[in-house]
Amino acid sequence: MIEFTLKEKAAIYNAACEIIHADNKKELDELALLLKVFKKLGTELFFPTIEDVAEPNERFPREQYIPIIKEMVYVKKVFLAQFLAAIMGVDGEITESEMRVYMQLVKDCNLPNDSVSEESFNYFYTQF
Repeated sequence: MIEFTLKEKAAIYNAACEIIHADNKKELDELALLLKVFKKLGTELFFPTIEDVAEPNERFPREQYIPIIKEMVYVKKVFLAQFLAAIMGVDGEITESEMRVYMQLVKDCNLPNDSVSEESFNYFYTQF
């Protein structure tokens, strides 16, 4: 498993929240995947209620976490691109708004969009 710093994990969490909020609804499948992935990364996320899951950390705004992602090494960026794509597809539907937010994150963070494919979806889902 790839090792991420605490700041990188916080940046990944907030980027994932952007995708989850893109279509203005938090699907249980998306939330479950978020929690499973962070548990596998060695970080248990605890929230008072299910409504609190996937709420971005307001003390860590976009202008602070985007540069952290941009500085991550390639393999970490591949992981993030695949994770964000998996969140979009986990409920069986990728909305236009999710795709817009995803493509903006790809652009802003210099993520390798070519690393996302049906094979990477299948691999990601079997790992988590």
